[in-house]
Amino acid sequence: MSNVAMQAPQERWERIAREVERSALNAVIVTTPGSIAFATGIDPRTFIDRRAAVAVTSDSAVVIAADCDLPAIQTSGFTGTVVTWPRYEGAAGRARALTSLGLDATTPTQHGIGAADAEATAVVARAQRTKSDDDVAALRTAANVTDVAYTATVDRLHPELRAYEIVRNVDRSIRAMGDGAAWSLDEADAALGATTVFPREAIVGLLDRVPESGVLDRMHPLPFQLHPLEAGWMGASGTTVVFREPDARLRSTAASAAEGLRRAIEALSPGTTGAEIHATFTQHVGGVEGAYLVGFESGMGPGPLAVGPACSRPLEDREVLVLRAGAPGAHGAPGVFFQTTVLITPQGSERLDTVIPLRLIELY
Repeated sequence: MSNVAMQAPQERWERIAREVERSALNAVIVTTPGSIAFATGIDPRTFIDRRAAVAVTSDSAVVIAADCDLPAIQTSGFTGTVVTWPRYEGAAGRARALTSLGLDATTPTQHGIGAADAEATAVVARAQRTKSDDDVAALRTAANVTDVAYTATVDRLHPELRAYEIVRNVDRSIRAMGDGAAWSLDEADAALGATTVFPREAIVGLLDRVPESGVLDRMHPLPFQLHPLEAGWMGASGTTVVFREPDARLRSTAASAAEGLRRAIEALSPGTTGAEIHATFTQHVGGVEGAYLVGFESGMGPGPLAVGPACSRPLEDREVLVLRAGAPGAHGAPGVFFQTTVLITPQGSERLDTVIPLRLIELY
């Protein structure tokens, strides 16, 4: 086991440390990629061993990782404390690393080491919820990258393409202007409206699909989501493309889902609960069978569910949410899907991704 003296990004991990102290906990173990990035400035999505964690107390943050990932940590610029375990020791080595810090599997854990602890998850969520001016600026930049990704997707989209060709086109465009990194709904604890997507962990994901089986089918709609990271911050948007004139059912379903989402966005404001926003969506979606809306907190990774029928927490000023709305297709065919990133403001809300229209994209 080795220790390396480094320094963490003060302001962000101090937010978590303050919440740890307010909760009367000795420490929490942070394990989701977005929370590790928030507390340390390190993106563990690039790690060889994905079992890294950060132990946060009221006065420190310590990275716990396999030794194979130490070079990535050192090149990240992080200069706080790092404790490593030999990768070949696996779970036993990680457990010893925790013990060396006076921690074990009973320490409140956000996710992944021992049982997930609701209190630890809430501590981390509260610390990240209200965005600073710098946070909002970074999320705006990430939204701009998402807009570029949308343009790169649609400009080169035609039904003779294979899925991997679409992904390659988008990846090339994003790498030309930014990180070329992506986040995934797989990182989150809650079910956030995830659906079958191919490929996984990519900037662009095609929804309601089995693994690559050939060229796109012009007979069915193509819902897709965009999940870039820019300087560690999330961009998130999505829409649905059709390659032929949609029939009356598909057009009506898409229009209803989009209208429900627009009304939900209009209803967002500080003090409104996530359940109330969901009720607004339901009221205006026109009774479309299977229509859904979910909203979750956004930052350096997907956070807890914030909009849904059981979400009683009032929303807060300067909170950023990703809203996902859609409806299933007929007879198992791909459905319709829309996704956007929204900032809660004193006056209501503001969409951060401004290019992607909330309607069917018709390419024929």
